[in-house]
Amino acid sequence: MAAAVSATSDIIGSFQIVISNATINDAQAIKLHGLLVDKGYTVFQQQTGRFAKDSPDWKREWYPNAQAATLIVCLLSLKYITSEACATEFRVAEAKKKLMVVCLDPADIGSFKSAVDAIDTKAIPSASGPAMFVSAGGQLTASDGGLEVVAAEVAKVMQNRGITPKNATASTPGDGGGGSVAMAFLEPLNLSTYAPAFDEQGVDSLDMLEGMSIDEYMTHFEMTRFHANKVRYLTPHPSPSSSSSPLNPHPSTLNPHPSAPHPSNPPPHSSPPRIPTLFLLVIVILPPAEEGGR
Repeated sequence: MAAAVSATSDIIGSFQIVISNATINDAQAIKLHGLLVDKGYTVFQQQTGRFAKDSPDWKREWYPNAQAATLIVCLLSLKYITSEACATEFRVAEAKKKLMVVCLDPADIGSFKSAVDAIDTKAIPSASGPAMFVSAGGQLTASDGGLEVVAAEVAKVMQNRGITPKNATASTPGDGGGGSVAMAFLEPLNLSTYAPAFDEQGVDSLDMLEGMSIDEYMTHFEMTRFHANKVRYLTPHPSPSSSSSPLNPHPSTLNPHPSAPHPSNPPPHSSPPRIPTLFLLVIVILPPAEEGGR
């Protein structure tokens, strides 16, 4: 976990939305996180691979993100209200006027208000802030219609504040501008935040990443080293004879047959060998002419 904590320094303060939830409600929070990321927002949720929720660095990690975010979505349950840490996050969201409250458990507003009124705030003083907000008629969003409805309501609030999704224009080439293809293999790794970057590069499967180094993951997709290691661990590793990934084309230029010339390096043109010219000196010796006659 320590590696995950240290790796977050590269991304702190870059999120549009921060989700605040009790640990018991992590499953719902993670689902809402994914729905909002699909809409193009950058979202911080404590259990989406960024750092250990029970880390001693909780305040140092959560608060800078809350400061920079436009909206803090607090998923209220009875467990949330009676948690001192959650109540602290709620107070921050309220003080900074970034608060959006979702009734998570109970899911409908009527039942939620009744349950909150029954909390003994004398015994649990930290619950007073959220309880007062609910009792005083603060704006609540019910979740009994499903988290898809909640995500749509969050998007409306962001739109009303003049905030557009950072990744609204990101789409995979050839998919008609629809959903993210990379999300299919990144979301199980809790790395869906990087889906737009993978989509922009046209990566639709882990097989396309074969042969990439950690530094190349960090360069191409702006990943932290920890997250790059996480993806690379699951990608196929090239055999010695295979070529590199489409994003890292470095085919071997070594000649597999050292005794033969490489096709790309033919031998220099040469003239045919010269044949030495042989000069023969022929000496003809004629006999002397005979003297006298008949």
